[in-house]
Amino acid sequence: MVTRALVLAVTIAVQVLAVPIYISPSLQHSLKLKDSVDVFITLKDRPSSVFSRVNNLSFATREQRLNMLVTSLKQHASLSQEPVLDFLTTKSSVTVKSFWISNQVWVKNVDAKLLEVLAVREDIIEVTEVGSVPLEQSINSKAAQQICSNEWGIERIGAPEVWGKGNTGN
Repeated sequence: MVTRALVLAVTIAVQVLAVPIYISPSLQHSLKLKDSVDVFITLKDRPSSVFSRVNNLSFATREQRLNMLVTSLKQHASLSQEPVLDFLTTKSSVTVKSFWISNQVWVKNVDAKLLEVLAVREDIIEVTEVGSVPLEQSINSKAAQQICSNEWGIERIGAPEVWGKGNTGN
């Protein structure tokens, strides 16, 4: 009996206590080095419920299903993002952009003070720094054409022989 009561008490405590939001370590480190950073805010109300609800409905066509999904995701994001967007638009130093498909908000120029305010909001589950991935240098396209051979299908239909006779399709 005591074990049941303890399990019940722990379960209630876990449900009542707010789950702290995740702030990425790289974001915390960047704010030590810079005055502001660009972040993605992930809202607590995830779009998975919308996917489940639409998936359980039946539609005559795929187009109808997709239209319902897009409309539902936009409505979901609009409702759940409204308090955060209203708060952020009062801050003149930041720029915001809403992403309805993932229910996230991109925010440019978040400083440490604003991050502290965002960290205690109950409607946010995660704040991560916007990262970048450097692209590899592209190779010279003329050099690539000289290095690469023809596709196997071109060889198979004998196109190089036709081209050799001066017929290039022009």
